[in-house]
Amino acid sequence: MRKKVSKFIAVLFILATTLGGAVSGFAAAPDTGNLHIHKYWVDNDNPHPSNANDGTVQNGITNPPVSGVGFDVYKISDLETIDGTPADAVKKEQHAVPQGGDGWTYSKNAAGKLEVSNGNTTYVYTLGENKNDGNGVTSATGELTFTGLSKGYYFVEENLTYGTPKVAGKEVDISSKVKPFIVAVPMTNPSGNDWLKDVHVYPKNEGLNPEKKPEVPSVNVGDEVKWSVTANIPTDFSDYKTFRVVDELDEKLNFVTDSVEVFGTKADGTSIVETLDGTNAPVDFKVTATAANPPTAKEKIVIELTPEGIAKLANNANAVKIRIDFKTKVNSKINDVEKNEVTNTAVIEYENTTTPDGEKETPPTPPTKVNTGKITIKKQDQDGAPLGGATFKLYYLESLDKYYIYKNAANEIKAVKDEENPQIPAGYSLYEVTSDDSTGLATFAGLKTHKDETTAMEYYIEETKAPSGYNLLQDPVKVSFSDEDTNHVVTKEILNKKGFTLPKTGGIGTMILVVIGIVLIGLAIILSMNKKKKAV
Repeated sequence: MRKKVSKFIAVLFILATTLGGAVSGFAAAPDTGNLHIHKYWVDNDNPHPSNANDGTVQNGITNPPVSGVGFDVYKISDLETIDGTPADAVKKEQHAVPQGGDGWTYSKNAAGKLEVSNGNTTYVYTLGENKNDGNGVTSATGELTFTGLSKGYYFVEENLTYGTPKVAGKEVDISSKVKPFIVAVPMTNPSGNDWLKDVHVYPKNEGLNPEKKPEVPSVNVGDEVKWSVTANIPTDFSDYKTFRVVDELDEKLNFVTDSVEVFGTKADGTSIVETLDGTNAPVDFKVTATAANPPTAKEKIVIELTPEGIAKLANNANAVKIRIDFKTKVNSKINDVEKNEVTNTAVIEYENTTTPDGEKETPPTPPTKVNTGKITIKKQDQDGAPLGGATFKLYYLESLDKYYIYKNAANEIKAVKDEENPQIPAGYSLYEVTSDDSTGLATFAGLKTHKDETTAMEYYIEETKAPSGYNLLQDPVKVSFSDEDTNHVVTKEILNKKGFTLPKTGGIGTMILVVIGIVLIGLAIILSMNKKKKAV
């Protein structure tokens, strides 16, 4: 089984001293001690408390206590074998205290012996009788106490068959047991100058705690979004029979075929230490995509690890989290909702040795969102009256280059660089909107609002046709999604001024101009004739 020792176990080994004799500077260890096991709930909303785990009582923990959890406690006695070879008296003395620290794991084998392993080295110890009679579970305060334990080292293993785990009276699911650990009872205090007869330990469950996040906060309609589902790799992952991610996509999303990737990562969720293969047999994972069906019109994807995939992650000591990436396309249905957002969650279905009644699933991941945005133009005259018939196009700047917005029949958006021969995708045309005659409103929809969490997109509105009788705007109008409302809409008022009234062909104005022209020509002729007479 893949079980790395917890950090607090290493602390216990450092602080503990050999219990058989006196300790310099203070009295010999008491003959007996008490072990207090404290159990608290940990999830995305209640992260691990940063307690010291030094054997003392830890105050200030705000996580809710878990009742109904059992622990088996066995006293460790003689070393029996080292790598299968019987241990002589010298070896027994040298290794009376089991090894501890990074890389060492603890498990009870089929013969009821304790195996302490690190790589190819395994020590086997005899275990005493279980101090739990099958009725010992944590109380409503999350505490289980074993009193009157004779001094020595104890192997502790969580047992979920003794009761029903509950938080505040509500049944909860513990997807992965606590890593088995060893503790000294009694043990030296943190100052190293006295004994702790009452030893308090705070074992931590590494639940799956799944999360789902999009790669970017905002996109255009028609863009692809990469989603990452991450979860802790359980300490007993090698015992899992089933592990799958199930995602019923929002109807505003469409799954992108062949986009799934599965990784084992370090605790940060980004540093990859294992890449699973979903192509070459035997595959490490399988993907099942179900097309949208009425009445929900939602697609469903299932990403399931095979036994080979589970084994790869279980056997990689550096793999702390599993990360499953896949892509979806945002469709134009997002334009029909007021908030211009799509919300998505996922669940993990699993079966392991702690789920004897069959498969279970985690609560859904916390909802995550991706949005598009709208730019609404309010076209008005100088008096605030709405103007219809004005036409606009849209662009943004990137390194001083203009990128005009195009769309296709499905209302999917593409940005095309303004150049001599623009590379316009097939089926796309310039996205233009015209103001309504009664309201003066015109709206660009399905737009990307932000480059990242903090950088808002800036667009420029260009008027290509003015309302009848009005002047065309000479300069583009800048809008920024830093001014968006809660629905990701930016509203911009754009005014037009009346144009100059030019004379009509054949009208009185034209006749006046003709008469003036004739008079001027006549005067010029007369002046010219007078000059000639004088010259004679």
